[in-house]
Amino acid sequence: MFRTIQVKATTSDNYPKPDDDVAFDILAVVRLVVAGDGYCLDESTIFLLRKEELPTLSRQFAQLDPALQLNAARIDELFPRQ
Repeated sequence: MFRTIQVKATTSDNYPKPDDDVAFDILAVVRLVVAGDGYCLDESTIFLLRKEELPTLSRQFAQLDPALQLNAARIDELFPRQ
């Protein structure tokens, strides 16, 4: 199974819309945490969203279901082993 991923990163409370002209199956949205002059990646949050899920989901990070966050269960759900 081959899946394409589009990645969007932001420091805002809302994640950006995906690019319409780029094909993708999964949108990875990253909420970057600012630390001094850079970013603290260990504190940043990553959500993996299916393209089909996007119309029903909020674009606010706070409103997204924690089950959609990057973790082993979500990876297994999106990329099942055969």
